[in-house]
Amino acid sequence: MSDDRTTPAAALFYALGSAVLVTLILSVGRSILMPLAFAVVAVFILGTLADRMARTPGLGRLPAWVRHTLLLAVFLLFIALIFFQIRLAVVQVAANLPLWTANYQALLADLDARLGIEEMTGADLSGLLAGYLDVRALAMATLGAAGSLGGMLIGVALYTGFLMVERDSLVKRVHLAFQSRPGLDRALTLGAEANERIGGYLVVKTAINIMLGILCYVPLKLMGVEMAGFWAIVTGMVNYIPYLGTWVAIILPILAFIGQGAGLPEVLTLAVALIALQAVIGNIVDPRLTGQKVNLSPLVVLIGLVYWTMVWGLPGAVLAVPLTSIVLVVLALFPGGRPIAVLLSNTGEV
Repeated sequence: MSDDRTTPAAALFYALGSAVLVTLILSVGRSILMPLAFAVVAVFILGTLADRMARTPGLGRLPAWVRHTLLLAVFLLFIALIFFQIRLAVVQVAANLPLWTANYQALLADLDARLGIEEMTGADLSGLLAGYLDVRALAMATLGAAGSLGGMLIGVALYTGFLMVERDSLVKRVHLAFQSRPGLDRALTLGAEANERIGGYLVVKTAINIMLGILCYVPLKLMGVEMAGFWAIVTGMVNYIPYLGTWVAIILPILAFIGQGAGLPEVLTLAVALIALQAVIGNIVDPRLTGQKVNLSPLVVLIGLVYWTMVWGLPGAVLAVPLTSIVLVVLALFPGGRPIAVLLSNTGEV
């Protein structure tokens, strides 16, 4: 009589093989799957807002399709705003690139004269940093990324529209398809709880990011930073990235401000303002409002950030926490994946 039980070594082999296969699919299907992933996150946000509108006096009387249409219209307007800001930024970067390059070269020459780098090393500061700081190559790479992001936003808008239309009928179809399967009620209950938890986190986090972007826009505009609206949008978007997003949102506008030819006092003033806003939002407002809505271990958050960045680059970093949370929820729905979900969680309760 043969033993059909899977050995631990075989289970580990299957798990690693599955992980490699999934990573390959995500990488190859990046152009299709990445906009879909953003759309799924958007549906979590819009769906949660629609559910909360239904429980609000007055708004709850509106038919579901009206609530969904209003939220989808606001979302599409927001996408259009981001798209046009990106287009404007692309045009401005292309026009200002020669000036930025000249200003950076002048700054390096000034530092070289003040610090005596050439006397100590035999090469000027520009030569030493030539392999690390290529303004033109960096700007062209940024333009390419911005162009790709603009095209992806169109796909996100289309996917989100179709998913919002399908959202209400999906649960009904699941009932019809699996009504005779054991554990269906538990799976639907767990899915609803996870939807509320993840959707609630994303709603709060998105509101915080929008508020942070608006607050950062004020010093950027007052200090005369070009493309202030674009940098405010970048600040809101990269604030989804754990650990690193804060520094990206501070460093990039400051580098652009230096490229404009701003002096040291102006640069320091802008840096202090941005750092102060990030400190208040990141250390006081964010933890109090988001709390433990996403039940992920800090180590898992870091691993998820590395993994999704490796697979999808900067957009993957933005999606890291939402997608890792969804993976945890999906694992918790199945008996075989529940132990893994417990290990990934922060509290052990899934």
